[in-house]
Amino acid sequence: MNRGAPRRRNGRLQACDPCRSRKVACDHTQPACLRCRRRKQDQECIYTISDNVHPASVTSNCNARDSYTIRSLLASARPSTSFEAHSSASTPHSSRARCNTASNLTTPTLSNHASDSPKLPPRVVGYLGFTSHSPLYQETSHRLSRLQGTTSAVPTSTSTTDQEPSNRNDFKPLSPETLDMCQAVLGSLPLLDSLRVTNPPRTPINIRDGWAMIIAKRVMESLQSHIGSEEEGRHSRLEELGRLLCQNTARPVFEEAVNVEEWMTSYTGDNLRWESIGVIFTYYDEPKNSSKLTTEGNRREGRGSPSRRFFLQNLNLCIKLSRTFSDGNLLLLHLYGRRAILVSVSEGDAVLSCWEAHSKTVALLTFMGLHTEQETSSYVPTFTSELRRRLFANIFNVDKDFSSTGGRPPLLSARYVSTSPPLDLRDEAFLGNTEAFKEAVSEVDELGWNTNGVMSPATLSRSRTILAYIHDELLGLALANKKSVRMEDIMAVKKKAQEVINELPQCIIYREEDIHDYSIRYELVLGCMFIREEYLVNLFLVERLLQRQGVNVDAELLLISFEMVTLTLKFWIHQDRFCGAINDFEGLVLGFGAPGGGVLSMELLRPTFSGPHHPRNRNITRSSIIQQLSLLVGFLGWVGPDAPNADLCAGCRTVIQHVLDHTFNHGVTLSTDQEQPNMFHQRKDGMDCVLGEPEYGGDADFGFDLLDTFSWLRNDDLGIWGTQDSVMM
Repeated sequence: MNRGAPRRRNGRLQACDPCRSRKVACDHTQPACLRCRRRKQDQECIYTISDNVHPASVTSNCNARDSYTIRSLLASARPSTSFEAHSSASTPHSSRARCNTASNLTTPTLSNHASDSPKLPPRVVGYLGFTSHSPLYQETSHRLSRLQGTTSAVPTSTSTTDQEPSNRNDFKPLSPETLDMCQAVLGSLPLLDSLRVTNPPRTPINIRDGWAMIIAKRVMESLQSHIGSEEEGRHSRLEELGRLLCQNTARPVFEEAVNVEEWMTSYTGDNLRWESIGVIFTYYDEPKNSSKLTTEGNRREGRGSPSRRFFLQNLNLCIKLSRTFSDGNLLLLHLYGRRAILVSVSEGDAVLSCWEAHSKTVALLTFMGLHTEQETSSYVPTFTSELRRRLFANIFNVDKDFSSTGGRPPLLSARYVSTSPPLDLRDEAFLGNTEAFKEAVSEVDELGWNTNGVMSPATLSRSRTILAYIHDELLGLALANKKSVRMEDIMAVKKKAQEVINELPQCIIYREEDIHDYSIRYELVLGCMFIREEYLVNLFLVERLLQRQGVNVDAELLLISFEMVTLTLKFWIHQDRFCGAINDFEGLVLGFGAPGGGVLSMELLRPTFSGPHHPRNRNITRSSIIQQLSLLVGFLGWVGPDAPNADLCAGCRTVIQHVLDHTFNHGVTLSTDQEQPNMFHQRKDGMDCVLGEPEYGGDADFGFDLLDTFSWLRNDDLGIWGTQDSVMM
């Protein structure tokens, strides 16, 4: 028992707030009692005492804690080559005694002055929709204001972000964990000198985030002005920077700016926030010599490199620090989305950590209300309104990718979305001044497309979002209870999936000859190819759905799959053309090549057409199918054993190799099920089987149960369909 524990007026020892609220005995230990430590509530173990009680021990504890500053934390921080060097410093809990009075809450500050304590904003309630109480009271308030001739007395839920901090959270103590996170991130900043973040390259992943690259460069310039290049006095400057970051992050952000410069001032210069620092860590493996990324050795080395882990860990810390002082803003939502992608490329698409990171992104998006827009006929675009749309579009598209990869229900369903796709505004105007922005808006037609015929990042994002809405409908049919799926619903979505290509501008339509035209930037060709792949995937899903309903779609499915595989292989064949996108190849072969490869493999085992070529496509022959599968085996093997999804690619490669071996060693199988009535049988657990369990008689020399490996391929098209009438994918 701590002799210095505060006492009540009757002389008895004071119980901590959690024990007192639960009406249980407290052992009065400081800084945290035994019950709170067992419940892992150390940070909540606070002793609240009355104003007229001032035990000497309490005063000494307060002084000891107030003297514990970030200056002392940073005293041992030195530039090093790994994140662990900065996170190894720890501070005993005993040096952070908790002190809390009902009338005065003091905080360990960054500059040892109570007046500089960061004031935390109130916990805002976020977006409140139709089923909540808010719309009713807003309507009542509006009616009352009309009767009285006054303004509305009840603010909307979104206006809470502009409120001043309440007294309850004005001086909330910084926890030891928060102080340690500040130390770790600030101690890592000197390491950024060796990283290429001041001029991030335009890669296919980052091309849609041009605004983020600009703000990252501006943040680096702001850091240089705050920290400087001289070693002398660097620790004191870091301490001052930490105090500034905490104070600024606790302030609400004005996010109704009309242009990018006005918006960036809320996050740069003297308004630097923890979200601003986090943007830097989203460029996780961009060395100064970016040309090395195009080589095979550097591509493989970057997968599990310490720098990638370093960036991801610091990004997590910046997000946690931002959440400590703020409930969310557009830049923080961007960090959430980028973190989900970084986890995906580091650990794989189907793992729990990736799904968890994405779920937090969707949670923040819906909390902020970006999934809904007020319906109006007089929409006036601004930079922030279009930024909201772009952020939503990116996250909505990623949601469909993750849902397909894991075969899980999407977390962001189009049924609950009213946000329109972003307008097709060229980046030069989107990131320009107000006049340039308005001029670009005037160039957009009534459908939202740019009339100048040039593809921009917004063109790609808008096209992907339109395709993603159809993909969302298909996922709804594929993952729903089969009893609720009707044939007319599938046919209606099929019509949409087929006709949507006519709604897209010509600049986004894929033309094969563009691959060989080096006067066209590879990002533009890559964008067209990617849109074509997503269009084909939607058609692939439709045919799979019809197949599950008992419709014979073998011919159509083969045509689509052959084009998917052929188009995917072009990324690998033309590596010199798409060297800047080499880190995306693993996702492309897994998302587009593998599903189509499964259908082509089944075509070799059970041909669906006779004659020298396919009646609807002369390029599809038995020989061409074997050639495409052989190249696909090479592409899957190129991924390497250390890739995040290496086991999935290896499983696909093994199956295709066995199919090719069987084809060459045992010749052509019969072409109809009537000639081989027992060739296949249907598994009872169809959810776990995509290609079925073919059973050959004779001397087949490998187990066809390996075909089950395809069940993971792409959850939107494989492994989610349940019992099938046909085993062909």
